[in-house]
This record gives sequence, C-alpha cells and structure tokens, in this order.
Amino acid sequence: MPVQKQTRAGQRTRFKAFVVVGDFDGHVGLGVKCAKEVATAIRGAITAAKLTVVPVRRGYWGNKIGLPHTVPTKITGKCGSVFFFSSRGRHTRYWRDWSSDVCSSD
Repeated sequence: MPVQKQTRAGQRTRFKAFVVVGDFDGHVGLGVKCAKEVATAIRGAITAAKLTVVPVRRGYWGNKIGLPHTVPTKITGKCGSVFFFSSRGRHTRYWRDWSSDVCSSD
C-alpha cells in the first residue's frame, strides 16, 4: 500500500506491507513494515511477523469430530481504517497454496 508524505520538494512515496505468517499448527504472526521499495517492505514485514508469532486457540466447526481445526468463534476487530473479520471454517483435507496457485492434498 503506497503511503505519501508531502514535502517542500514534492511527494515522498513509501510502501507499507502487512504480512501474516502461520505454521498450520495453531500459531500466527502479524508483521508491518514501511520502506522506500516494495520488496524491502515485504521482507521486513515477514521478519517482523516471524518474531511476533503467538498461539491461537482452536475449536470445531459443527460436530466435535477429530481434533480442533478452526477458530472457535467469529472474531472482528478494527484499528484506524482497517477492519478485520475471521469466521469458523470447515475441516477439509485440501489446502490452497496461493503462491503457486495450485490445490494440494494433505
């Protein structure tokens, strides 16, 4: 997301990156970084996210069959102009790898 600051010489553009990392085992981290270049902002946000990993309580979707696999309740939050919403999800044997755009099986 580009962020601009007005200066006497013109505008100074910086890029802000928000990154969420997880290990598919109940741990999630959020990182935020602002830099002059997009790649630098993303790398810094990934590092910050890995340093802020916290455990997340997991629950069930529907019947209590198997191990807990999703967040137990709907979660909403707001900070500034950002609105966050997370809801429960079904347990499935398939996961989506968005980086390579293929669907894989466990």
